[in-house]
Amino acid sequence: MAAEERRKQKEQIKILKQQEKIKRIQQIRMEKELRAQQILEAKRKKKEEAANAKILETEKRIKEKELRRQQAEILKHQVSVALNCGI
Repeated sequence: MAAEERRKQKEQIKILKQQEKIKRIQQIRMEKELRAQQILEAKRKKKEEAANAKILETEKRIKEKELRRQQAEILKHQVSVALNCGI
């Protein structure tokens, strides 16, 4: 009878160890999946930020170009007025 109890106990311990191993494997798998998602999200965010920075830089260049154009128009007008006034 004691031998049967020991065998049952060994079997239960074996089952518990297998369950713990499965839980550890599942935990590791979940952690890997979470990390992969975090990496993908970080890459997506970085790409989005780069695109936004590019848009801002383009807008800045357009504004600078327009400012230079306006300044050239003002200068042209001033020169024209000066020439007409005989300066």
